Amino acid sequence: MGIMKINITARHFDLTSALKEYIEETLTKLERFSNHLIEAHVILEKEGYRHIAEMVLHVNRSTLMAKEESDDMYMAADRAAEKLEKQIKRYEERLKDERHRAGSRNKETQGRR
Repeated sequence: MGIMKINITARHFDLTSALKEYIEETLTKLERFSNHLIEAHVILEKEGYRHIAEMVLHVNRSTLMAKEESDDMYMAADRAAEKLEKQIKRYEERLKDERHRAGSRNKETQGRR
């Protein structure tokens, strides 16, 4: 765990160390749902009162993305991370199903020999 590379880009505002640490901590928590996470790119943008958090997560064979907007950057980041968590869980479930189906096919072909 803790091997995911995290890049954070701030647009139209200065990224505080507290916000940077918060984002890194939030994304690191996602690693408990999958050990296939490779890299995360976070784009934080401030447009007037709008705070936008876009998170792109690279996993084996896939890219997951979530984008949220709020009047608070921490809230936008939390919501985007929640969306990614759901996507990661679905991704892992799909992998598990694929492995299960592949295992079933192998057993069928072995029985026919």
